[in-house]
Amino acid sequence: MPLITAMKKNTTYKNCTVLYLSLFLLLALLISACQSAKEPLHYGGQVYAEVMLLQGLDVWSPYDLKVEHVLFTNPDNLVQAFRSGVVDIALLSDIQAARIFAEMGDRALIIAVSERGDRMSTLVRADSGIQSWADLSGKRVALRSGSGVELAMKRYFALHPQLDWDAVEWVNVAAEDMPAALASGAVDAICALEPIPAIAQAAGGMRVLLSYGDCCPSPMVLVTTRDFAAENPDKIAAFLRGQRDKLALIRSDPARAARIAAHAAKTYDLEIPASAFHIVFMRVDYSLEIDDVILASLRETASELLALGQIDTLPKFSFDASFLSAAGD
Repeated sequence: MPLITAMKKNTTYKNCTVLYLSLFLLLALLISACQSAKEPLHYGGQVYAEVMLLQGLDVWSPYDLKVEHVLFTNPDNLVQAFRSGVVDIALLSDIQAARIFAEMGDRALIIAVSERGDRMSTLVRADSGIQSWADLSGKRVALRSGSGVELAMKRYFALHPQLDWDAVEWVNVAAEDMPAALASGAVDAICALEPIPAIAQAAGGMRVLLSYGDCCPSPMVLVTTRDFAAENPDKIAAFLRGQRDKLALIRSDPARAARIAAHAAKTYDLEIPASAFHIVFMRVDYSLEIDDVILASLRETASELLALGQIDTLPKFSFDASFLSAAGD
C-alpha cells in the first residue's frame, strides 16, 4: 500500500475515532444530566402547620420537580441528616441554623424564610383574670426547659427590666402536654410555639396573653449547601415556586389550607383540628423573603448561644435571595 494512502486511511480512522468518542461523551453527559434532573430533591421538614399543609398538597409536580419530603419529629435527627447530606434542603429553627452555620461556615446557605412573627405565645385560661406578666408573679408557668421558647422568653424579660424572671415559678412541661396542664389548673399559663397555643385555643376556654413576634420572630429558615445550590439552581427555583404556591393558598383561603393540613396530620397519628391550623395560618407570617429583621434575629440567637457555651464561634449567616427571585413573585 502506498505510504500516502496508508496515511490518509489512518487519519480518517483517527478522525472517526475522535468523532465517535466525542459523541459518546456527549451522550454520557446528556444521560447524566437527565438522571440528575430526575433525581428527587430531598427536603427535611419538622412538625409545623405549613409542613403539614405541604404534605397534603401537590405543589411541586406542576414544576416538574419530584420532592421526597421527610418529616423529622426529632430536630437533632434533621440536623444530622443535613450534615451528612441525606437531605438537600432543611427547615431549621434559628437555634438549629446557628449551630449549623457555626459548624459549616459559608458551606451552608439560606435560600428563604419559611415562618416568622408571632410563632410563640403565652396563654392563660379565659376566666383567670390575668392581664399581664405582672399578674403572673408567683404563678406557675409551663415552659420547656432548654428550648428555643425559653431562650426567647429570657430575651423578652431582658427587654423589660421591670419583670423578674425569678418571681415566676417555671414548670418544665413537654409542649404536647401544656394544653391539658393549663385546662386542669396544674399551671396558670403556658409558653409555647405554634401549633400548641392554637390547639389550646381551639379546645376552648383559653386566650392569648401575649405573642412575641415584635421582639422574638423566631424564624424558621430553608437551608441548603453552596455545593447543592451551585449544581441544582433549577431544582431550587422549582422548590421555591412550590413554596410560593403554598403561601398563596394560606393567604387566599386559610380555612381550606387548615382542612388540608388537618387531614395530612392524621397520617402521622396527630389529631389536630382544622380550627387549630386555621388559627396558626392567621397568626403566623409565612413570607419567604429574607430581610434585615430576620438576619438580626438569627444573629441575636447565635450570640445568646455563644454566651451559653452551646456553640464555639459566632457564625456568619450566608444567604442568597437570587433563587427566590428566580422563583418569581
